[in-house]
Amino acid sequence: MASRSPSLERVADHSALFGLAIAVGLLSGGIAVAFQWALARAAWLREGGARGAPTGDWKLPVAILFSALAVWAGVAVVRRFAPETSGSGIPQVEAALHRDVDVKWPRILWVKFTGGLLAIGGGLTLGREGPTVFMGAALGRALGGPLTASGERGQTLLAAGAGAGLAAAFNAPLAGTLFVLEELKVLRTPRHALAALLACVTSDQVYRSLLGRAPQLGAIVVERPGVSAFLPLLLLGVPHLPVAYPFLHWPPVARVTRALTHPVFCWLSATFAVMVWHVPAVFELGMRSHWWHHVQFTSFFAAGLLFWWPVIQPWQKARWSRWSIPVYLFLATLPCDVLSAYLTFCDDVVYAPYRGASPALNATALQDQQTAGALMWVSITFVYLLPAVVITLQILSPRDYAMSSLLSSSSRAARSRS
Repeated sequence: MASRSPSLERVADHSALFGLAIAVGLLSGGIAVAFQWALARAAWLREGGARGAPTGDWKLPVAILFSALAVWAGVAVVRRFAPETSGSGIPQVEAALHRDVDVKWPRILWVKFTGGLLAIGGGLTLGREGPTVFMGAALGRALGGPLTASGERGQTLLAAGAGAGLAAAFNAPLAGTLFVLEELKVLRTPRHALAALLACVTSDQVYRSLLGRAPQLGAIVVERPGVSAFLPLLLLGVPHLPVAYPFLHWPPVARVTRALTHPVFCWLSATFAVMVWHVPAVFELGMRSHWWHHVQFTSFFAAGLLFWWPVIQPWQKARWSRWSIPVYLFLATLPCDVLSAYLTFCDDVVYAPYRGASPALNATALQDQQTAGALMWVSITFVYLLPAVVITLQILSPRDYAMSSLLSSSSRAARSRS
């Protein structure tokens, strides 16, 4: 069979590159839309918490507490699972384009999305272009393959993904293309520039079709807080003062901290909060009373922080073997599965306030309850399954295996010397 002519091979190669560039633009625009939507929900939750707080100067402290906890969780996720995602991500993309580092796209996608959501949604003055650029580059890396010395396609799609992320962040495809050509400085031929332009235009069109053409840069007017609102700001700085360290390391405080962060206590706290607040009488109490509703929200938030503490293990040594964490997450699904199954298969409406409600989609109150139970059942399973899979892959990775072997041999050597 006769081989294809060089011109046909070039056409096929160019067509494949442009098709992949459009696919990168579609994915980058989609993840930018999801990121923007999640940031809007986080802002609504943060501002809604401040509006729903008791009257007076307590509104600002509630918002500050929410922001501090969200930022803390974001830092913990980044430091624990993917430290290379810290910062804007643009220097990491430039380093990858020069083949100094590789882009581990599976973990970069979810860690950058989660960390950026918690940090920006928590109220930090950060732009969303950094996360979208890095996530777009990760998607380009996923479709383009490894960045080997001859991996021109992989390098092109990585840069095109970064530009597509910037184009979606600012609703500006030309700015994304110029960012690739002037800032990244790796695409030097017309077909590379055209691939970047296709990715940026596609990403921007996805963003505009779903979120509209409104300007992406705006300003808000913030009212001047009262003098008493500055007290929580002073208290937030106390842990960073030298006078706080002796208190934090005081044996009674250390014992209480260790007890509160023990995996058994964390699991029981989360299970207790979920099951108790879904008892009909207790649930209806939160529906009737504004104050009890805030107690319910606070207990869920605190129980959630405690539950995920053994999984993330921020700034402390592991209490149990890392292999126990997937088991911990599996056991956490059991009470939620029981509750979800009960709501899904129950023949009567469990919560009286919903009997006279008007659910969406013209469904009855019982059908709405069954749909919510099934949705809770499926979503909880995935929420716990994904971290379990990530942790299992980390444990089975050669680097972690070698490190654990080194630590085990060092421990045995220390015991033999003693």
